[in-house]
Amino acid sequence: MKRIISILLIIAVLLPGSLFHDMILLMILLWMWRTEVKNWLDAKWKYAYRALWVVTGCLTLILMPRPFALPSDRVQLLYFNNEGKRLNTPIHHWLLNVLFPEETICALGSVVPLTPFRYMLPLGESILKDFDTELCNGGLLKVGSTYRKNDFALESPMSAVMPQGLNEFLGENRRAFYVIKPKDFDKDRKYPVLFFAHGYLGNWKLYTGLLRDIENHIVVNIGTEDLSGIFNHRHIGEINSLYIPMLEDMGYNVDKKQISLMGLSNGGSAIDVAYSTCPDAFKNLIYVSTGVNNSRHTKAKVMVIGGGLDHCDPSMTRGMSLLKKKGQKSAFLFDENHTHLKLLSDRDNCIKFLNEQL
Repeated sequence: MKRIISILLIIAVLLPGSLFHDMILLMILLWMWRTEVKNWLDAKWKYAYRALWVVTGCLTLILMPRPFALPSDRVQLLYFNNEGKRLNTPIHHWLLNVLFPEETICALGSVVPLTPFRYMLPLGESILKDFDTELCNGGLLKVGSTYRKNDFALESPMSAVMPQGLNEFLGENRRAFYVIKPKDFDKDRKYPVLFFAHGYLGNWKLYTGLLRDIENHIVVNIGTEDLSGIFNHRHIGEINSLYIPMLEDMGYNVDKKQISLMGLSNGGSAIDVAYSTCPDAFKNLIYVSTGVNNSRHTKAKVMVIGGGLDHCDPSMTRGMSLLKKKGQKSAFLFDENHTHLKLLSDRDNCIKFLNEQL
């Protein structure tokens, strides 16, 4: 039985979930086989087994989701209320993140479509088809390594999906957003800001591992109150009335003439609202794997990132054609062989494109 449990634990460690959980499972294995490991290690160095416990214990604490950010962290998760007042992280949110890290939930969710329970996931048939395509071409392998960007930097932000989910299902009234500090941050320098609006199923920590590679920008990942990812006029107004003042209170020097907005999937609704109400207030409006529903001329550069295998393709193709026809300042990164998950499966090209165009 001990061997069977050990094999199951090793298999779990090899799954692309949370490194924090992996360290806990490794410590369980060290405890289960403590006599054998101690005898083998101590034969080489008297204190080797003790040293191994100290190292694994320290790594486990470092990788544990943290309810606060350290000054050295580039990725910070911040709670606030509707009045823009900063809030401390609720203890039960932290405990849920410790028990159910986003990486582990994502890894388990990636397994479900391979089972008869695939249609129990809160996803449409089109997204499941995209999943199947990305699984076959290896695109999903990049998800785990995207999460690792934060782990390898010894940063452990919590999941911003948690407050959105608890708002929706338990009626809580807390919101959270990510701030990604630029590399080599200089507090005296004015920085442009890229606001990233994620779509359905919340403001994922996953995308902080990708967007931390955006150069010379403060990146702010925003979400809706619930998991819908549908943004309205109030959400867009909060960019100036709520988020930018909070950034300034935190000591960031914001260049208000260089504000960009990027919307992914349902987050494309943020671009639609901005386009219809105040498009000239933004330097860039960026559609990612979402319907391109506007084409009237604006001062902003309009970008489209997508793929021909995406269920949004007809709208993106039509929208890009109209933007070109009307002479709108624009830029496109479009590949016929990519799906709705292009930002993840083709992340290096997407980040390169954004760094060149922003």
